[in-house]
Amino acid sequence: QPHRCDHCPQTFNVEFNLTLHKSTHTTSDFTCPVCNKRFSRIASLKSHIMLHEKEENLICPECGDEFVLQSQLSLHLEEHRKELSGIRVYTCKTCEKEFKTAAHLKEHMKSHAKMSCHHCGKTFKKPSQLVRHIRIHTGERPFKCSHCGKAFNQKVVLQTHMARHTGEKPHLCMFCPASFSQRGNLHSHVKRVHSEEENGVRWHGCPYCSKEFKKPSDLVRHIRIHTHEKPFKCKQCFRAFAVKSTLTAHMKTHTGIKAFECQRCLKCFSTSGSMKVHMRLHTGEQYLEGSERPYKCQFCSKAYKKSSHLKQHVRSHTGERPFKCVQCSRGFASSGVLKAHIRTHSGLKAYKCLMCDTTFTTSGSLRRHMTTHSDLRPYMCPYCQKTFKSSPNCRKHMKTHSTGSFIFRCNWCNKGFKKSSHLKQHVRSHTGEKPYTCQLCGRAFVSAGVLKSHLNTHTVTGMKPFKCNICDASFTTNGSLNRHMISHIKSYKCTICEDSFRTSLLRKKHMRHIRIHTGERPYKCDDCGKSFTVKSTLDCHKKTHTGQKLFSCHMCNTSFSTKGSLKVHMRLHTGSKPFKCCYDCHQVCQNANALRRHCRQAHGKDRCHICPVCDKAFKRATHLKEHEKLHQPGPSPSSQKPRVFNCSSCVKAFAKRSQLERHNRTHTGERPFKCNQCDKAFNQKSALQVHMVKHTGKKPFK
Repeated sequence: QPHRCDHCPQTFNVEFNLTLHKSTHTTSDFTCPVCNKRFSRIASLKSHIMLHEKEENLICPECGDEFVLQSQLSLHLEEHRKELSGIRVYTCKTCEKEFKTAAHLKEHMKSHAKMSCHHCGKTFKKPSQLVRHIRIHTGERPFKCSHCGKAFNQKVVLQTHMARHTGEKPHLCMFCPASFSQRGNLHSHVKRVHSEEENGVRWHGCPYCSKEFKKPSDLVRHIRIHTHEKPFKCKQCFRAFAVKSTLTAHMKTHTGIKAFECQRCLKCFSTSGSMKVHMRLHTGEQYLEGSERPYKCQFCSKAYKKSSHLKQHVRSHTGERPFKCVQCSRGFASSGVLKAHIRTHSGLKAYKCLMCDTTFTTSGSLRRHMTTHSDLRPYMCPYCQKTFKSSPNCRKHMKTHSTGSFIFRCNWCNKGFKKSSHLKQHVRSHTGEKPYTCQLCGRAFVSAGVLKSHLNTHTVTGMKPFKCNICDASFTTNGSLNRHMISHIKSYKCTICEDSFRTSLLRKKHMRHIRIHTGERPYKCDDCGKSFTVKSTLDCHKKTHTGQKLFSCHMCNTSFSTKGSLKVHMRLHTGSKPFKCCYDCHQVCQNANALRRHCRQAHGKDRCHICPVCDKAFKRATHLKEHEKLHQPGPSPSSQKPRVFNCSSCVKAFAKRSQLERHNRTHTGERPFKCNQCDKAFNQKSALQVHMVKHTGKKPFK
């Protein structure tokens, strides 16, 4: 900053501000150099002269643009440096005339002096002022925030907004450590906290009590305590609040967002206030002394600040439930619990999970549900040290260690159960009864829980919150994940190919696996003659002929014959793009075909899956996955595979059919890969690609 104070290290962009600042170094006469107002203290003069200060904006030396923050000016100067490397045309925003330099454009702009707005007739000296003014009428907001998408009609407003994301607070208070992102907020802070009126402080008194406030807005909020006015209403659960900030904090209970994390125990909270209260558990700080909690419970040692809190607590001892539901006559200890219960009758589910879109009637249900998306299991059984995600599940498990008898016995197998509902569900395993039927595909299930999990296969939008920590597979239910985990335990080996299976039953059905090696496809389609290795694949294929479409999209009602087709279709609604380009552009696509098309058009490559170790490229992700095993320590996977494909001309054998086909060409002399420039032919595609370098002149190896 060019203007430096002789008495202290402070500097200024504006010389007028330096003159004001110098007046604060006088030790005798505390007079404002602008309005000649006198003050008794230097602190009062410092806070007063801020009213006269001009904006300390940073000016670009190249074009004269003004900026609030140094980081914004640095980015702007970088643009000028980039412009110097190329030719730029400067266009007049009024008449669209073009100029080679900014100086010529600036000179031309003078010809448009005192231009008027065609909407309201207001006149302006500069075209830029007119352009900014017209946006008020048109509603145009060309300056968008790259972080949150919010748009503004002026660049300086965007720059001020960006400080929220960057966290910069360049405007420091000279009286206290407070800092602000905007100069206006600093002025308000100084006037509210540090200013002193010479004729006494201006206070705003409450008409109901003796309290006084400096700001009228503080008085308005205080009066609502007396009038019980609650103007800020929640649109989801119809609760109302006296202060807007309380409503904002309340809204987080619907979304389940807990952005404030305790650094000691990693517990999360939706508001900073809740976290501060929680921190007292770690610091040992007492919020209220015993004398400040005058309402003590006669049944236990607990004390409360308010009589209403004590009254509600006493009901936990007496069992009193004065709040009755008019629909089912159930009683509750508090009105809040009754309100949550009434929602179960109305069907209102105001609390929504942001991860899987499941909705709940109470915030407590949402909190319990959110534990299913985390890996934390904080509740431990004291008998067997097994851990659980929720306290109810832990307590339920602990009952299994009790000595109580299983009074409900099965007449078929004499197995015992603690609840009749458990016995009823168990009996269905003997009778084969499946009373819960899916309305979409007709499948029947033993329990409502299994049916609910099954419905996710028809309706879920690709959200699978339960992930395997070994192979990254994901599932809709925890039970599905547990069943999947068994697949990683393979103790039954095939005597022919040394492949492993997790059960003896799967080993007995090993003929299906053997077909992978032999190439046998015994299941043939009667309509088109296509053959398959597995019967289930044939059944799925037949649906393409019959037109049977059991899998429907719940968002647009489009139907599909297979679950995989529905899964691909759902990406149109969710915007999911799981196929990533391995080249430098990092493009993402919704399906494999779109990724291949992008690689051909943007990079001129047919192989879009690149090995991160050796840069070898493949057409399919499965081929890349198989190739990556070569880089793993130990013997190569190909050397461990059985060689079941034998050559009929010699004694050689191969692990893959494709390897046998390439080998057979050495016997037959077949050369199917021909050069289109010199008619030379090769028996392998890779040999042709090496040959083509001679024609193209490319030298890829440096």
